[in-house]
Amino acid sequence: MKEEIEGLQLNLKPFKKLKFVRIDRLLYFALLLLLPTQLSKYYFPQALLINGRRIDYVALSIYFTEIILIVMFFLFIKKTGFTKIKKPKRAVIVLIGIILFSILLSINPFAGFIKVIKIMELFLFGLYIYLSRPSFSKSITVLLFSGVFVCVLAIAQFYFQHSLGGIMYFIGERVFSISTPNIAKSAINGQLLL
Repeated sequence: MKEEIEGLQLNLKPFKKLKFVRIDRLLYFALLLLLPTQLSKYYFPQALLINGRRIDYVALSIYFTEIILIVMFFLFIKKTGFTKIKKPKRAVIVLIGIILFSILLSINPFAGFIKVIKIMELFLFGLYIYLSRPSFSKSITVLLFSGVFVCVLAIAQFYFQHSLGGIMYFIGERVFSISTPNIAKSAINGQLLL
């Protein structure tokens, strides 16, 4: 197969055999690889302060993995549409009903809304896996790699008795040491260890 572009003849036959990787699939594996990380930006709106204090587990946080998930899902939907889902209108109506019910019953509606968004992200991830059927063996390989990385990181932290810092800080490692208040410690043979 030859094509002519402005007087040049190009032989595109070798390129026809290449399998181009879908961008949503690359994002899926990147998401699995980054699951153990805590790359995030925290926001502390007034409604989420507890007794005027910032508590990170109730803060509004945007994780890098959430951005990857949303982009991955919308690329997949743009490519395939909702043709694989039977009766999407009914599912959407039920989902909106559950969301409104959850928010209305929560003590803090703003915090309830944020948590519902987090649950929706998990739902989208499950829906993506159900609809796109990614390779099980490749998924397990990526998860094992990220799990081994986290185990090696934890062993190094135990050995040095503090966070490693450096590049680990940029992938979400929290700064801590043996003197950090409320960090889990144990005494073994009279020595205080993390």
